[in-house]
Amino acid sequence: ARFMDFLIPCLETMYSVDGIIPVFTPLAPAGDYWDTSFLKSALAILNQRGKKYLYDKMAIGIHNYAFNKPLDYGKGGSARWRCAQPFQRPPGCEDHTGFYMFEWYDEIVRQYTGRRLPMICCENGVRLGDADDPRSPAINEALHAERHAAMCQMLMNGDVPYYVFNNAFWLLAAEDDNFFVRHSWYRPNGEPRLPQTAVRLKTLPKVKRQLRVHVPTEIRVLTTDGNVKVMRLEEYLRGVVPRQMDEEAPIEAIKAQAVATRCYAAFAVANPRHSAQSADVCTTTHCQAWSADTYPSTDKAVEDTADIVALHGDEVIQAFYFDHCDGHTRNSEDVWVRALPYCRSVPCIKPYPSMHGHGVGMCQQGAIAMAEQGATYADILTHYYTDVEIVGADRVPVDTWPELRTGYSDWPRPPGDNGLGIHAGLDFSDQAIATDLARVEALNLRWVVLATEDDAQLRKAAPAYWERGIMPVVRPRCLVDEDHDFAKDARILSKLKIPAYIQVYNAPEKATEWKTGRVDMEVFASRWLTQAQSLVEADAYPGLQVNRTEDLRKVISEAKRRGLEHIFRHSWFCCHNYGRNRPARYPYDDINQRALPVQHPEWEFAGSIEEVNRWRREGQRPGQTINDDHDCVLGFLAYAKVFEDELGFAPPFICAAGGWEYGDLTDRRYPKVDDFLHQAHHVAMFSWFRYGMLSHGDRLPEYLFAVCPSILSGSEEPAAWYDGPNGTRQQTIDAVSAMARFVRQGITVPVRPPAPAPPSPGPSPEPVPPPAPQPSPGRPGAKWSMSVVRQPRSDGVRAIAGCFPRQGIRLDIVDPWGNSVSVTSGSKTDYGSGGFEVPVWADAVYTLRFLGEAFQVDVRHEVVILTFSENGTQGGTEGDVEADTRLVTNWMEPEVVEELLRGLSRYEDLFAVERQ
Repeated sequence: ARFMDFLIPCLETMYSVDGIIPVFTPLAPAGDYWDTSFLKSALAILNQRGKKYLYDKMAIGIHNYAFNKPLDYGKGGSARWRCAQPFQRPPGCEDHTGFYMFEWYDEIVRQYTGRRLPMICCENGVRLGDADDPRSPAINEALHAERHAAMCQMLMNGDVPYYVFNNAFWLLAAEDDNFFVRHSWYRPNGEPRLPQTAVRLKTLPKVKRQLRVHVPTEIRVLTTDGNVKVMRLEEYLRGVVPRQMDEEAPIEAIKAQAVATRCYAAFAVANPRHSAQSADVCTTTHCQAWSADTYPSTDKAVEDTADIVALHGDEVIQAFYFDHCDGHTRNSEDVWVRALPYCRSVPCIKPYPSMHGHGVGMCQQGAIAMAEQGATYADILTHYYTDVEIVGADRVPVDTWPELRTGYSDWPRPPGDNGLGIHAGLDFSDQAIATDLARVEALNLRWVVLATEDDAQLRKAAPAYWERGIMPVVRPRCLVDEDHDFAKDARILSKLKIPAYIQVYNAPEKATEWKTGRVDMEVFASRWLTQAQSLVEADAYPGLQVNRTEDLRKVISEAKRRGLEHIFRHSWFCCHNYGRNRPARYPYDDINQRALPVQHPEWEFAGSIEEVNRWRREGQRPGQTINDDHDCVLGFLAYAKVFEDELGFAPPFICAAGGWEYGDLTDRRYPKVDDFLHQAHHVAMFSWFRYGMLSHGDRLPEYLFAVCPSILSGSEEPAAWYDGPNGTRQQTIDAVSAMARFVRQGITVPVRPPAPAPPSPGPSPEPVPPPAPQPSPGRPGAKWSMSVVRQPRSDGVRAIAGCFPRQGIRLDIVDPWGNSVSVTSGSKTDYGSGGFEVPVWADAVYTLRFLGEAFQVDVRHEVVILTFSENGTQGGTEGDVEADTRLVTNWMEPEVVEELLRGLSRYEDLFAVERQ
């Protein structure tokens, strides 16, 4: 009490000053770390004197020395080591006097404060000569280095709970005559006394700390007979979940219940509901009803969600739930006193005439209804609990994207999918279908959009294309405010065993798409969600089509309001990526970014060359991105960002209309779309899928399934490729037909189109090259080969380096998780004039892509040095090599060309001059 008389005024003074966080004094009375009663008494005095408010801004200081004990000594706290006794060490028992002291202190803090407080390690580590525990060897220099490195790794890897903020190893330096000199790592002059430890920590790879969620492993349960039973948390949950939700409920609803139950239990462990009986929870409805009876479905839900909890900020939520509501849940303060930020009133899709239960948190009947509509447990939890994150114990957000129809590879694709498609003509006569089908096959397109008017057209056209291995995307032609049975379209396709990609409504921002002529986006959002629900229930794939990002936000907002955001995990987005007369690179092209003057005066413009150059200067937009102007073929990126911002993911995208229309002159800074530009622009867009790269250099996103420009044929369609009012786009047809056969992302296939495959409702995953521990020297007929030299490293450094025969070659290095980095040959001349080097951070098989080639290399604690050479040449500098890329400039006088090439000496032998 006398000590607290001195300490409390200090704590009060620090509490009153902004920016100061008082650290409660680390306690070791008389230097004895056995004592924990002092901490208990100190906290009890704070409570008795009405000073609980100090806990709002306080940390707890600890000295968690490991001594010579194993680092996991005492892990699990008193809940695990109930045999622990003060100042004694019973055989086979462990206590708080080790590195895991923070767990024991945390139990005391929660018992006396009702909350968890941050813990600051003011001193810890091991000390040379420590021999506290006769069961373990004394600390020598080697153990000193090993233990400190391990403690650093435990903190960085998240093995230490997030409420422990740091390590503070004792002791950095001391004078030779200091009492603690035997503990010090360095002399005052910087010379290490413990060189092994100093070197070990210097060379230890440093990574940002991974904050793990503290999910307890055990819970104290008060049974009806008054006894307290310590149970494994997961075992306890197996007895609780079936008492809360019927075992016949949809599995995703049971999983949501399992996570909510785990959160409630974890919160109770941190804030015991029966502390007087030394228990966290009881087995009645006062806490969570429990019995020993279990069921396979609820056991599976508990197992599948092991260690998964809902976080608000850094804390596991107190996840309240109840039976059913009357259409909306309640704010916590409307029922009780405390306002919980994650217990906000939200609408429910399963309204009853009256409420049954307190109404706070998750409506169990609503959760079942959401699961029946295809919601995942994460969708359910994030709907009923506001601003929460569903995470595992490693604090990595739970991704339910691969679990249902949400992993991109699980969606149906056409055989030999190359991502290329087109919008078919609107004539569905037998002859027109046959003619268009032959054209699509000649162009080697694998997707086709069918804008059908009735069942008869759908029944004729869809199977005609599907039987030839071409995926039909159906867009029933109907107005937004008229009735159309989209589910019937899905049933027709299902009977034909064709995947049902169905676009629901088209261009709702246009008055012509409304029977009344009055646009109402709220009505559209409501009608689309209703139709999408019916299609999901019919096991179909509903498509959403809007042409303004603000309209997309309105639809998502309405889905959230109605608790239907999970619908987007089963839907695709239909983007109309029209190019106008802008290039495929817009808005990142030089004309838009830096007002490049006219380079092709022979092209047709909206004005004179002088006027166009002035318009370019006036319209210059340096730094503009796709989010500033998405009226172009890259516009789908802006819509994807909306999805990612609002939902955390982008659904599959199919650009079911778009491309360039012959004669377009929308943007007066750019030339009119003539035959040459029509083919050049479309080939540039189609090349995204061949090379796995968009026009502005970004990687082709996985979510972009296909591009289907408008329109294949039609005598009244100005954009028609065949037989339109502006004729036939023969240059484009020839150029697309001549493109090499490929599947998306540049994996080559035989030139002959693949034979039609039987229709399958199941997914068809894309081929993935198998990992190869040793790269092959080259494939037969390949243009490039690769040799490998390995330099093992013991310091954790890993890198891929090497040399190309020339500078200026872009190399993309992709890890197994889809992350990539690009480097250009010549950027690291230590390995030669075409040298490069890229650090990598994990042992894995990496894929290397350049100039249409792909190699794989395995990295294992080493620097891998690669040498690339072109087959048939010596180092790639002799012999004729077929060009992989053509650099197209404006027509220039010969002397201008020669001057330009002289300025590009680093690309010597890479480019050639073409004369026409």
